[in-house]
Amino acid sequence: MPKVALKFGESILVLDMWVAILLFFLINFIIFFTIIYLTQRSSRKKLKKVSIENEQIDDFYFRDIPFKDLETAFYVSTYYGITDNLSNFIGAMLLKWICEDKIDVYEIEDKTFIDMRKIFKTEIGFESAIYVRLLACANANRILEENEFKKFFQDSEQIINSLFYKLKKEVEEELLLQGLITKKTNEYGYEEIIPTKALEQKATELQGLKNFLNNFSSIEKKDAIQVHLWDDYLIYAQLFGIADKVENEFKKIYPDYNNLIKIDIAKVAIVNSLAISLRLTIRAFISILSSSNKD
Repeated sequence: MPKVALKFGESILVLDMWVAILLFFLINFIIFFTIIYLTQRSSRKKLKKVSIENEQIDDFYFRDIPFKDLETAFYVSTYYGITDNLSNFIGAMLLKWICEDKIDVYEIEDKTFIDMRKIFKTEIGFESAIYVRLLACANANRILEENEFKKFFQDSEQIINSLFYKLKKEVEEELLLQGLITKKTNEYGYEEIIPTKALEQKATELQGLKNFLNNFSSIEKKDAIQVHLWDDYLIYAQLFGIADKVENEFKKIYPDYNNLIKIDIAKVAIVNSLAISLRLTIRAFISILSSSNKD
């Protein structure tokens, strides 16, 4: 059996060849997993619990819309652990497009269709990118069937991850410009996001909005609700995964409210069903918004 001599300082260790090979792979194995562990440890972001001075967060209600765009709301809600369901976010975006008269949805014989024949204009890069890719999956008449819709998200993990990473970067740059976050380089050379008190307050309002919608039926002062916000309420309810509950409560308390909003109630149910079906396909994605920058 051939021998191998290993020199450690002034000492020389003679080993059998197979022992030396085994030792070599063992050392590299330890080094490899040590690097992975340190990388994950450095990039792991601890979600901060939203808190309010002198009040319990679960008892706090906020009736307004904290963010002007859905992408920032999704980013912040994910960062603070309010919600992190990608399929609910996609559903909320579809409701927003319906409200803006950019698409339509309907059912025929228990089959769902997304009508993309309307003019679609947006200045939001993420929305445009998602729309273009969904349109490419539609038929020649620009009608997207439910199975094609789900198949896109099921078969396009790399594309979706790339788009959500782009969303993350765009939102962070905007929050940075607004002074809602700062950045610093950690001991491992990676950039970390540092939320300001102003962002924490926005997150508190977002949690308060979720509490308000989730407990709508038990809130006494319902007269504080403004009609022009009802569409936004339905969109955010979808983001929080409680659209069906909010829709039912609205119908009980305001039987004719469907005539006062842009989003037809039937379409809320259709979109919610689409979002639920996506939970079966959007399952392997890494939580991109919960990782720190590594640029």
